Amino acid sequence: MAAYNYVRDTDISAGQRDITSAINATTTLLPYQRQHSALFTGHQTLSSNLDFMVDATYNWRANRSGYADTVARPYQFAGSSSKQDTESFSVAPKFDLNISKDWRVSLQGLYSKDRSDFNSFLYANGAAYLQLPGYYKNETKLAELNAEGSLIKLPAGNVRIALGGGYRRVGLHGYGRQETPTSSLLSADYNRSLQSKYAYAELFVPIVAPALAVAAVSRLEATAAVRYEDYGSLGSLATPKLGLIYAPITDLTLRGTWGKSFKTPTLYQLYTGYRASLLSASMVGTTNAPSGSTVLLATGGNPSLKSEKATSWTVGAEFRPRWLPGFSIEGNYFDVQYRNRINTPGIALSNVLTNPLYADVITSNPAADLVSSLAAGSRTPLNNVSGLPFDPSKVIAFIDSRYLNVSRQDIHGVDIQLRYLTTLASGDRVLLTGSTAYLSSNQKLLARSTEKQLAGVLYNPPHWRARGGGSWSHGSLSTSLFVNYVGSVTDNSAAPFVKVRGMTTADGVARLAIPSNVPAIGGMTFGLAINNLLNAKPAIIRETDPRQPPYDSTNYSAIGRTISLSVSTQW
Repeated sequence: MAAYNYVRDTDISAGQRDITSAINATTTLLPYQRQHSALFTGHQTLSSNLDFMVDATYNWRANRSGYADTVARPYQFAGSSSKQDTESFSVAPKFDLNISKDWRVSLQGLYSKDRSDFNSFLYANGAAYLQLPGYYKNETKLAELNAEGSLIKLPAGNVRIALGGGYRRVGLHGYGRQETPTSSLLSADYNRSLQSKYAYAELFVPIVAPALAVAAVSRLEATAAVRYEDYGSLGSLATPKLGLIYAPITDLTLRGTWGKSFKTPTLYQLYTGYRASLLSASMVGTTNAPSGSTVLLATGGNPSLKSEKATSWTVGAEFRPRWLPGFSIEGNYFDVQYRNRINTPGIALSNVLTNPLYADVITSNPAADLVSSLAAGSRTPLNNVSGLPFDPSKVIAFIDSRYLNVSRQDIHGVDIQLRYLTTLASGDRVLLTGSTAYLSSNQKLLARSTEKQLAGVLYNPPHWRARGGGSWSHGSLSTSLFVNYVGSVTDNSAAPFVKVRGMTTADGVARLAIPSNVPAIGGMTFGLAINNLLNAKPAIIRETDPRQPPYDSTNYSAIGRTISLSVSTQW
């Protein structure tokens, strides 16, 4: 099978939406995009027990956007613009070998590359005074061998196991420059890779099956899994996962899982390099320091980062009553506790040396050799904004504002889904569905900082989301209507905190399939889809920066109503 897709989206600017009339009309709300993509997948039977498969993808896309600094002037006069072109491809071959009725072995590989070229322009008085060109190149190589089959037969069924292992290598080449009409400065140039070896195993054990007719137990199944990864210089670790499914009766299923997981730092976070800046003591709120005192600040990448870790567990239930065919209700509770999350400390420079919250990221009276080494290791020449000469012996503090393993997050929530499918006496089919989810998330950025709620706060996911509706099918005609709700958030950008109302939208779809025996148009399907049927708009928020749209663009969309028509045919 082969497929090709072409997309061209014109940009949406502030001047095209009344809710953004307070900012410059040329500011981009949704960037211009052009995209070519292709997919190929093939499957060849080589023998009675050996199959070969391959998937290949190609994608190229371009984005353009601009942001004005003032309300009165377009971004080409005072502001910034950016463009990015990205090209990627991947090839994933796989061999499947059935070595017996119950056992299958597969060997698969992956090779992928992508390159993103970008350039940002900063404008003043109608001319570009700074360009920031550069690119990122990514490469991935992977080979994996795995097997799956039955170990032993129990009264409730076969004990099954899946196991395997592999090798993965990822590489990143980053390059960037800072160019003015009179100068050119290299800001980044690194080419690093990370290799890992891994192995995993998962066991499925059926303990009780319905056919055994055990009192108070219709079904009982357990799973256990472990994964081991070795990242060389970044260390190695094993992560377990356990699961249990228990059905006291046929209509009700209970389940639970517990496990640990991890995420290694990205190559960008590790190797993009950091920038060292020299500040005067007064710039960080210190007034009693000796004359000529300075402070060294580092921002950017950090090669000493460790993996993020998490412990998660879930419990859930599903009810499918036999006395109401087609109906089901399912609910789940989840809890994820993250540790050593990679983040920047979010330092407020005005009182950084006197605020005890930042004590863990400050080195007081650093040795001169350490200061010299940090300044020399900066990816760009030392950014001296202190107004004083650089003297390592005069540096009274080192502030580490690079990527650090500092953040801790606890996330938990509930999601519920309902579904009812029925066939009417007329033969029409009706499907009703509904879902809702509640999310709570707390973050402690530094060891000494207080815990803060993220969910339900501006530019973070809201506490509540919901979607409900139904579809109706009558012969070759099908229609559906769904209502979507994205909950409210709190604007805590300034006192007093205010509530930002949520957003409710409705989407409708109608499809008509023409029978194949109809002359000329037989086999064709006509579709009409309307998203955001009532043209709902996001709520206005307090925004004093003329470059930013006055709505929460993370959670709510300013695209508005969209109408699409489609025609497809088959033969």
